[in-house]
Amino acid sequence: MNAMEDLGFSVRIQARAEFLQHIHGLLGEYLHGLGVEESVIHELILALQEAMTNVVRHAYGDRKGGVGSLTVEAALDGSDVVMRTIDEGVPYDPTTREDPDLSVARTGGYGVFLIRSLTDRVEYVRKDDRNILTMIRKVCPRVVEAD
Repeated sequence: MNAMEDLGFSVRIQARAEFLQHIHGLLGEYLHGLGVEESVIHELILALQEAMTNVVRHAYGDRKGGVGSLTVEAALDGSDVVMRTIDEGVPYDPTTREDPDLSVARTGGYGVFLIRSLTDRVEYVRKDDRNILTMIRKVCPRVVEAD
């Protein structure tokens, strides 16, 4: 996919919960600058939050002392917002996970379901010992006048 050739932003952080809020702000500012509707911005931030939280909680585990890096990228490709998380944790393909049974109450396990519900397409690839999760959502950005 050539969507990421012209990055809106790319940030690499230590995969720790306390650093995730910074990414929310960057994505929100970037999408707001493109004229994406506020409700869609909130949904995309939630999808990215779930993906990043999965990396923090599950990707590294005991490997590397439970700590590793997380790269987050986002760009506009035509009318699609493309967001990516990239980590070097244990291989995990969330696209193979079944949706939870919503008729049975449980604690946790809804993150991948939320990501799928808030985006149009989710893709996963394991490349060069990295998990690359791509989330795509069609948006209708308003034209934003340059100053």
